[in-house]
Amino acid sequence: MIIKTLSYVNYRGLKTGSIEFDPRLTVVVGKNGSGKSSVLQAVTVAVSWIIARIKSEKGIGQYIDDLSVTNGHQDSLIVADFDEFGKVTIPNKAKNGLTKRFSIDLNGLRSYSNTIREQLSSTGMKCSVPVFAYYGVKRAVIDIPLRIRNTEEHMLETYKDCLNGAAKFRDFFMWFRNQEDLENEVRLDHGGDYSSRELGAFRRAMQSFMPEYTNVRVRRKPLRMTVKKGEEELNVAQLSDGEKIYLALIGDLCRRLVLANPTLEDPLKGKGVVLIDEVDLHLHPKWQGEIAERLAKVFENLQFIITTHSSQVINRVATDKLRLLGDGNVYMADYGYGMPTDVVLKDIMGVDSEQPKEVVEAINDVYKAIAEGEVERALRCLTQLETMVPNHPELTRLRKIVERNARRS
Repeated sequence: MIIKTLSYVNYRGLKTGSIEFDPRLTVVVGKNGSGKSSVLQAVTVAVSWIIARIKSEKGIGQYIDDLSVTNGHQDSLIVADFDEFGKVTIPNKAKNGLTKRFSIDLNGLRSYSNTIREQLSSTGMKCSVPVFAYYGVKRAVIDIPLRIRNTEEHMLETYKDCLNGAAKFRDFFMWFRNQEDLENEVRLDHGGDYSSRELGAFRRAMQSFMPEYTNVRVRRKPLRMTVKKGEEELNVAQLSDGEKIYLALIGDLCRRLVLANPTLEDPLKGKGVVLIDEVDLHLHPKWQGEIAERLAKVFENLQFIITTHSSQVINRVATDKLRLLGDGNVYMADYGYGMPTDVVLKDIMGVDSEQPKEVVEAINDVYKAIAEGEVERALRCLTQLETMVPNHPELTRLRKIVERNARRS
């Protein structure tokens, strides 16, 4: 299950156009307000209908709400093209002064969802369904429930709150504890170091993403989740926001994959579409550079569509996976992978310089004075720059040039 293209008309900050997605990983880049999050939100609108129709023959997903219609327009449209069944067409509703020029079209989805529901019924839910998940910018909440439900989760629980933008740590915590209890029960009955299929999937993912963090477990008194970082055991609530985001995202996604694939030997090989807004959020630059590659490697059958503000993400991703947004339009990048940070910032992200404007101007003043042969002015400008930034790497080079010119004059 992948989404091939998304077309849109008057949707939020996006003009009429389309975006083509890579089957494995698409990285959407642009300034604030360029429409990055709008692309992800549009996909969630289309996906909501897949989920609704898998659950029920007449299930209803999301329409385009009135606040998502571009200002100054009376209607909007989203068309998403999926590899499994073709296109779904979702318009806005005619309310709050809007018109309805377009009609909903779910013909391809209808046949696909009927087949899925028949499989669920005939196999007693011993089959697989695609996973869908959207992780927004408010996903670092570590919420430990005060009480635990000891009920077995329905496989379609994989869709519970999957598009609301949060990594559901509370649900992951309850799932993990229940699975840990079952695992410990088998160990007591049969001995040995039994590792359940379910928790084994999570542990393998953790090993790939956070190898220095081990032995995730639930402690009962007081009720908490702990993890070993090196030789120290920490309450997960003590972790940094970046660590919490990593843990919550991995845990939530693994739980959903396990629920959606009850008969798959390795649940990490489940299929689906995952959307992550600002994938670099709260992460150290080292982790920023690694996360996209690791997502694609660990979850090899999931399609990831992510947004970023990080040059560390951009220059570690193949150029053909980058999509640049500007003025409501989508552009393919000419380069990106392997480029120096300053090139990515200037040419792709539209940042004029990594340095403060006043520092750049001070450096230019020195060069200008040198070019005009005014050695004394160059020395004064150099002194000002040295006062402003005492350890600037450009100082040594400038000092040598000024001193050489001073000897010549």
